[in-house]
Amino acid sequence: MNNSIKQKLIDFFGNCDEMEGGYRIHVGPKTAGFDMDIEISDDSLIAFNVLVDIDSDIFDILRRNIIEWSESLELDFDAEKKVLNVRVRVLDLNEAIDIFLSCIKTIYCSLMEKFPYIAWRVLGEIQIDMLGYRVSVLSRDFSKPERCGWRGEIITVMPNEQGWFTSNFGKDNINLPLLSIVRDSTIYAYGVAENNVLKPYNLTEIKNSIINEIKEIDGSAVILPRDESELLEHLGDLINYIEMLKEEEDRKEV
Repeated sequence: MNNSIKQKLIDFFGNCDEMEGGYRIHVGPKTAGFDMDIEISDDSLIAFNVLVDIDSDIFDILRRNIIEWSESLELDFDAEKKVLNVRVRVLDLNEAIDIFLSCIKTIYCSLMEKFPYIAWRVLGEIQIDMLGYRVSVLSRDFSKPERCGWRGEIITVMPNEQGWFTSNFGKDNINLPLLSIVRDSTIYAYGVAENNVLKPYNLTEIKNSIINEIKEIDGSAVILPRDESELLEHLGDLINYIEMLKEEEDRKEV
C-alpha cells in the first residue's frame, strides 16, 4: 500500500484501515455512522458508500453542487441501496486522491447546507455560520470535537444534560458567562472591573465556599449546586438562603 496516500486519508477523515486492494474509512461517530470502502487500481479510484441513506432527489441536488474539477470525476447513485459512489479516473494516484477529497468536502458541506436534518442523521453533524466563522456542531455520539477535512474553524459537541460541552477551544457550559475558562479543574469567569478591565473570578472557590457555609449553618433543606453552572443559575436564591439561615441562627443565640 502507498503510505503517503494512507496518510492523506487519515489527515482528511481522521481514520483509515488498510484492506485488500484499498482502504476502509469510517464516517461519523464511532458508535454510529457508516463505512466507506476505497478501491484503487492502476488508472482509477472508486469509493463506495460515500454517502448513505439518501434518495434520487437528494442526489440530483447534490450533484448540481459538485464542481466538475475534471472529466475524470464520476458520481453514481445506487437507487436500490440508496448510496452514493464516486469514481476518479486518472493515471496519477496522488491527483486522483486530491480530486476525490475535494469532491467529498463539497458533497458533505452541500448536504449540511441543503439538508441539515439528513446530515444530522447520516453524518451526526451540521454546520452553521456565526460571526464570520463556520461552526461544526457534532452530536453527543462524538466523544470529542475531532477535526477533519470538511469541518469548520470551530468544532463543538452538543452539550449534555448538565449543559457541559467540549469544543476545540476547551470545555464550557451553556449557563456560564461567555468569557470563562477551565484551568486545572478550576473554572474562572471574567467580569468587568475598574478601569474597564476584565477580572477573573474563581467560580470553583466561590462554589466550595458557599457549600461549606451552608453546611456549617445546617442548611440541610437547601439544594446545593452540583457544579459552577448551577451556582450561577441559583446564585441569588443561595445568597438569600444563607442570609435567612444566618438570621435564624442569630435569633436562636439571643
